[in-house]
Amino acid sequence: ATIEQMQDFVIKPGFLSYAGVIIIGFFVAAFWAGPKWGKKTMLVYISICSWIGGLSVVATQGLGAAILTQIEGTPQFNKWFIYVLLVFVIGTLLIEIVYLNKALNIYNAAMVTPTYYVYFTSTTIITSAVLFRGFKGSANQIVSVVMGFLTICAGVVLLQLSKSAKDVPDTAVFTGNLDQIHTIAEQEQS
Repeated sequence: ATIEQMQDFVIKPGFLSYAGVIIIGFFVAAFWAGPKWGKKTMLVYISICSWIGGLSVVATQGLGAAILTQIEGTPQFNKWFIYVLLVFVIGTLLIEIVYLNKALNIYNAAMVTPTYYVYFTSTTIITSAVLFRGFKGSANQIVSVVMGFLTICAGVVLLQLSKSAKDVPDTAVFTGNLDQIHTIAEQEQS
């Protein structure tokens, strides 16, 4: 893909609207929700990382494609948009690092990491689908992608619960006994 193709994807009204909502959400979360609720719930800082991370991934994808096109012989570095992507990638990565570190400094890494993984992956899939219009597949294809993702999420949850279940019998986890699962989650917090 050339940088012009990436630029065409980015300037579509659908993606600009989506990115605008994400950026407004970032400012609200960073400057209002963060100071108010950042120490009460890890989702504030993880949301910021994930929302900005989704945009960062697609910008990095466009930058990488442009670099490959340059290597193949088609000049890309004479286009202004590649420098916009480069600055955007650097800025978004810095924001991600700052807010992920805030979450890790306040909350248990064993809780932050799987939550961030699932949330970041979700926003990346959605951002890529919005940018590249990936929702045009058949219902069967979309259901397959969603089910595959939910399977991965369930696996992350089970792995995390199994690492934390010190004094809880395995049957409690697999039968869905919510009191026992709540006990496991509390063990994670301490």
